[in-house]
Amino acid sequence: MTELLNIEIIEGDHFGEFNGNQGEVIFNESAALMYNLKAGEIFNSFFIQGIAKDFTAHPLHNLIKPMVIIQQHPDKMSLFAVKTSGETDDELKAGISKLFKEISPDKIVSIFTLKEQVTQFYVKEQDQAKLISAFAILAIILSVMGLLGMLMNTVSRKTKEIGIRKVNGAKVSEIVTMLNKDYVKWVVIAFVIACPIAYYLMKRWLENFAYKTELSWWLFAMAGVLALVIAVVTVSLQSWRAATRNPVEALRNE
Repeated sequence: MTELLNIEIIEGDHFGEFNGNQGEVIFNESAALMYNLKAGEIFNSFFIQGIAKDFTAHPLHNLIKPMVIIQQHPDKMSLFAVKTSGETDDELKAGISKLFKEISPDKIVSIFTLKEQVTQFYVKEQDQAKLISAFAILAIILSVMGLLGMLMNTVSRKTKEIGIRKVNGAKVSEIVTMLNKDYVKWVVIAFVIACPIAYYLMKRWLENFAYKTELSWWLFAMAGVLALVIAVVTVSLQSWRAATRNPVEALRNE
């Protein structure tokens, strides 16, 4: 099993052929350190075949704990693992189910992949991610709609000003910059306020895990740049339309 799952043995060796007269076990590093044991020693009548490097067998919410892997009797095992390439998993599952129905038709066979089992560890986090993603998309849509509404109101109030500036030789880029300036400023202010709040909330969320990554500054920088790009693109498109209008029409409407 340790060989199949690529569990690294740092001392001793993997399990050999099953020997009913001498039970073999493999300790992980944490268990070996706790009891000050080495490969080849006897512990409670069990022979320590090897010491495995600590690995995660439970959700990352918890620290790795001392663990002992016991070699099971081949005739009494109720669980077995098969290593595949991942390309023919469906056919393999169907073949195993068919085989078990022929051997033990009264038994219920449950087949699952290691990936599926690990995924079950983080169902709560996956649900949270879906909920946060949905609210984030909704927030972006509402923000874009709000920016458009505010900009249209600003343009309607500054129609005469835009016309006069164009008559006096103002370039389209200058008018677009004028209209964008206030909105970019508020996006930057919102980003400065949101950053410490987001950092605090993410830090608190990561405290649920025993093993976690550090929060890098570039994550927040990327979020800020993305928010700024969305705001600038949204505002610039509408600003460009207002800046390219015929100034005569703008002044006539006034």
